[in-house]
Amino acid sequence: MLKECFANSRFDEAVNTCKRVGNTVNDSQICYRNIISRFCEQGMLSEAGAFFEDMCSKQFIIPDIPIYRIFLDAYANGSRFDNAEQMANLTADANLKCIAKFCPLD
Repeated sequence: MLKECFANSRFDEAVNTCKRVGNTVNDSQICYRNIISRFCEQGMLSEAGAFFEDMCSKQFIIPDIPIYRIFLDAYANGSRFDNAEQMANLTADANLKCIAKFCPLD
């Protein structure tokens, strides 16, 4: 459904569909990843960035490694190397936070 909506430039419908389907944290994360991926495929990086910020503002939805990779690839393909560097730094920070949660130094 999302693929069809993006193919026909019905972006709002795709986003609304995704938000309706995401009943659990895992479903919501997958929906965000799909929408961000579709925006990046269309070259709509500012929209993908806004959706990423929306995702990060949610309390229990945390970006995963594939989302960061989608952005890194999209920014590199679009020759937006400053943005790619910022996203690489966010990726490193996210990984360090994850490691710190599961491997305390106590």
